[in-house]
Amino acid sequence: MVRAFLNLIVGLLCGVVLLTSAGQAAAQMPRCAQREAMVSILNGNFQESQQAFGFLGPAMLLELFVSDSGSFTIVVTGTDGVSCVLVAGTGWEGLPPAGDGV
Repeated sequence: MVRAFLNLIVGLLCGVVLLTSAGQAAAQMPRCAQREAMVSILNGNFQESQQAFGFLGPAMLLELFVSDSGSFTIVVTGTDGVSCVLVAGTGWEGLPPAGDGV
């Protein structure tokens, strides 16, 4: 069930990337780079740090980077160490973990 949900989310995100403009923030950074370089760019240029991650099977890692101002980037990293931007945007709002009375 969780795997199907993640596959749906990744599919939707890929569709959004293909159908919409990447925006100004994404235009200022490479679409793919070695993970260390990508993390450095996200932190240095956008003040984004990793807030969440999940495995998309044995060969891919989905990562969410968010800044205090609400900008966010979702990247996928392969076993080769290359990270690629799926989507970037603004206005990210985090939710409390499930079971916190919400």
